[in-house]
Amino acid sequence: AHRWVLMNDAWCALMHRPREAMLGRTDYDLGSREQADGYCALDDEVFKTGEDREIEEGLTLSDGKVHILLTRKRLVNLANTHGDQPFICVSVFDITDIRRTEAALREREARYRATVELSPLIAWSADPQGGIVDVVPRWYEKTGLTPEQTLGTAWAAALHPEDVSDTARKWLHATETGELFSTEYRYRLRDGSYRSSAMRKRAS
Repeated sequence: AHRWVLMNDAWCALMHRPREAMLGRTDYDLGSREQADGYCALDDEVFKTGEDREIEEGLTLSDGKVHILLTRKRLVNLANTHGDQPFICVSVFDITDIRRTEAALREREARYRATVELSPLIAWSADPQGGIVDVVPRWYEKTGLTPEQTLGTAWAAALHPEDVSDTARKWLHATETGELFSTEYRYRLRDGSYRSSAMRKRAS
C-alpha cells in the first residue's frame, strides 16, 4: 500500500519531520502528486519483478530547497503471523553537494574553454609528468599536426632542431619543481616555415 512503516533518524532529519508524522503515511501525503506517482510506480515495479531499482532526481523538501537524492530500492520478505510479507527497503543518499560541485566545475571548465578558444594564445594542459594532455585547436590549425603527433611529448618534434635541447631541459626542470618559467622557441608551421613563440608554464 506504499505506506512507510520504518525509518531511521537520518531520514527524519532530511525530511525535517518527526517520525510520528510520517509513519503510516505515503508519498502522496508528503510530496507532490507527480513525484508520488513516480515513486509508487517504481515501488510497484520492484514488487512485481523483485529486481533492485535506482533513481536520481530532485526533490523539494519542506525546507523549500531542492535536494538531489540517489534512491535505491530493494525487495525484502519479512516473516509474520501470516507468512512472508513483501516490503521495499529504501536507501537514500543526499548527493546535492556533489552534483552542485560537479555542475560548478563544468561551468568553470566551459568558461575557461570559451576564454581560451577566443584568445590569440595557444593554450595547453599537461599532466604532472610533463606530458601534454590537451591543446587548443589553434595549434593543430597552425602546425598541421594531429593529436597523436602532439600529445604526450610528441609536440617537441615540431620545434626547431636548435631549440629542442634547451626547451626540453627547462620544461623538465619546471615539471619537476613546479616553478613558474618562460622560454622562447621556434615551432614549425603547416607550410614548413618556423615561427617564434614564448612558452609560459604555471602549475595549478
